[in-house]
Amino acid sequence: PVIFGTNRVAGNMIDYVNFTAIPHTTTTTSGGKGGGGVTSSNTTYTYEVATIFSLGEGPAQAVKRIWKDKSVYGTPGELRFTPFLGTADQQPWPWMKGAHPERALNYPNTIYVASPNMELSSSAGVPTFSFEVAGRNIANGHADARPVDIITAILYDPQIGVGFPAENMGDIESFRNYCIANGVYFSPAYESQEEAQELITQLLQASNSAPVWSQGKLKLIPYGLETITANGVTYTPPTAPLYDITLDDIVYAEGEAPIVIKPNLTADRYNVQSVEILNRNNDYNVEPIKATDDADISQRGTRPADSIEMHFITLPEVAQFAAQSILQRKLYVAAQYEFTLTWRHCLLDPMDVVTLTDPFLGLDKQP
Repeated sequence: PVIFGTNRVAGNMIDYVNFTAIPHTTTTTSGGKGGGGVTSSNTTYTYEVATIFSLGEGPAQAVKRIWKDKSVYGTPGELRFTPFLGTADQQPWPWMKGAHPERALNYPNTIYVASPNMELSSSAGVPTFSFEVAGRNIANGHADARPVDIITAILYDPQIGVGFPAENMGDIESFRNYCIANGVYFSPAYESQEEAQELITQLLQASNSAPVWSQGKLKLIPYGLETITANGVTYTPPTAPLYDITLDDIVYAEGEAPIVIKPNLTADRYNVQSVEILNRNNDYNVEPIKATDDADISQRGTRPADSIEMHFITLPEVAQFAAQSILQRKLYVAAQYEFTLTWRHCLLDPMDVVTLTDPFLGLDKQP
């Protein structure tokens, strides 16, 4: 697994040695007639083993809480575990080096925890463990990572990236500021293979933004239309229109409509949107966070959209931002306008702002 920010992972046992059964004998004496008695003994066993659990791709900042079956422990030491944070020059576990030098491996770039005497269950089975890992790209003052740092790492981090050329990344400062100003931070733990573009699309949907490929550069553009100053940054939206489009700019044949309107039918517009997250404040258990539009509900009744899985979100307030922004786009984007322009407008990119004027449709510099 590759862990950005802080999340809970199951771990994978990669070594198991020195199984030990420890006897515990108790002796009891029962009274008898004439002062005599019968002495009996009973022996039970507890079990220990030396073990290593691999947690993910390093480096990490820390291994924090541990869940053992239904109990939670605040530090690895409470369960006799020593954490190794997965640096490239990581040295072998000293205990294993002394006890079993032939098994003492470096495991470079691998986060793991090791115990020389991990307690097993009463039936000598391995308990169910999961681990809270503070992984890579954690933002200062947070337990999570900035979306822009996750996306750029997926693309071109030298250790884990997919090989996208860094020089093909466009301006991302606006996207960075938009997320910081709105307090949007994520903690994905990627435990199975997915296409990079799918991962990035999910992150951008939750941060109310879109990818744009233009002139050999990938840009990340927020949908936000309001200037926001918060958390030490200012997000300024690109609201100034690049063109004022009129019928003189549109290419169309005689008898055709210059502008085709595709309405977002009322039946397809939802007023309740849920997202499913792993709530850090509730031991990373699955939890739905819901956004509603009460005004629309009072007019049309409750119309819930399908819930969206966003397990890379660990804070309810971030989930509320994601659900609300998705809801508003589904509910308030009432129509799409389609028209064909001349080559004079070939510099337009997706997400650029224009205005549209058509007296027959009642549009007067409509953004």
